[in-house]
Amino acid sequence: ISRRSGSPELMQQVNEIARNNANNAPGFAFGKDKKVLPNRANKEENSVNDATVADSVAFQDQVAHLFSEWCQICDHPNASDAAYSRYVMQLQHIGLLKGDEFTERFFRILTELAVAHSVVSEQINAPGGLSQQSSHISYFPIDSYSKLVSVVIKNCSVEIGPNKGSLLPKILSVTIRVIQKDAEEKKASFNPRPYFRLFINWLNDLSTSELHHDGANFQVLAAFANAFHVLQPSRIPSMSFAWLELVSHRTFMARLLTGNSQKGWPFFQRLLIDLFKFMEPYLRTADLLEPVHLMYKGTMRVLLVLLHDFPEFLCDYHFSFCDVIPSSCIQMRNVILSAFPRNMRLPDPSTPNLKIDLLAEISLPPRIMSDVDGALKLKHMKVDVDEYLKRPEGSSFLNDLKQKLLLPQNEANVAGTRYNVPLMNSLVLYIGIQ
Repeated sequence: ISRRSGSPELMQQVNEIARNNANNAPGFAFGKDKKVLPNRANKEENSVNDATVADSVAFQDQVAHLFSEWCQICDHPNASDAAYSRYVMQLQHIGLLKGDEFTERFFRILTELAVAHSVVSEQINAPGGLSQQSSHISYFPIDSYSKLVSVVIKNCSVEIGPNKGSLLPKILSVTIRVIQKDAEEKKASFNPRPYFRLFINWLNDLSTSELHHDGANFQVLAAFANAFHVLQPSRIPSMSFAWLELVSHRTFMARLLTGNSQKGWPFFQRLLIDLFKFMEPYLRTADLLEPVHLMYKGTMRVLLVLLHDFPEFLCDYHFSFCDVIPSSCIQMRNVILSAFPRNMRLPDPSTPNLKIDLLAEISLPPRIMSDVDGALKLKHMKVDVDEYLKRPEGSSFLNDLKQKLLLPQNEANVAGTRYNVPLMNSLVLYIGIQ
């Protein structure tokens, strides 16, 4: 990295120090027949456990040296798949791709190095003699690291129980922890762009739109969906815009909703619920400051894409979506509720003597993938509702119903309403189905 044009002098010095430490660090070797793990020739003298050694400065310097070598390979004009494979075989030979704690620490340090080298800060002299801190992104370290991960995942497998599995979930887990730590430490100065670039590169490299790779593709997309769920805006607000663009990206949303016999639909439904829950407090109080307003516009655009390309998805999960969207958001709710299956032809409402109850489609129950009676079961009301529907005479169910639909005061303060809206929605739809 330090050899590229425009590289700061400090980065060159750091890289030189890392190289010197890598060559002189005791107990580590990088020859073809050596391992990166600590030398255990004299076990009595070496009382430091593996975890301590792996977190030592020497191990970090070794990883920095390996990353520098990989960046040189990527930057070489004659770089080829054969060179990439040889490098990955070297990592396997020195014991860094076994899926153990050393593998986690290896990828954690690589992630931190790639992000640190990609965000370059500089002082800018503003008018009036004031200096401001500015940063620009150099994507070469991120692109190099993402390529390394892609090559490793495509060429390596690790033991997971009795079977072999991919390193992707472990690498995503490491990346999530790095993002959480970075966001917690930097607060408002957190920069999500390197991580956004990292995820986009992985989605482009690891997922495919080819139908004969449907099964493997679903596993990759499901792993990313789980990662995005952990990184939801409610947990890392400073990554909200990058998160929204990631979950709605063509390499993720379209592929997750298109193939695998709709197996990906519950994953994307959960992500939309995460988005609506994050937006709900602002939408309920109409507190649309500029960032929230931009987030709302982005959300509406995603819903319009779903309405046009995947209306069946909105139909099947409309119930759970309306549970978390405030009733004051009429536009957003109408977009969801206006969806209908593409193979259905709606009757013309201006047709003379139109009888809705005589249409053949009126007898077909709609498909609802949401848990309709979940809220009733949670409040232990389902049995009471069933009993009342069977024998309404002499029942006190209606007299007690209003009180059961009220929220406790502390929950009402948070929700902004006295009533349990999900419970009311569940009650109405469940009775209609019965």
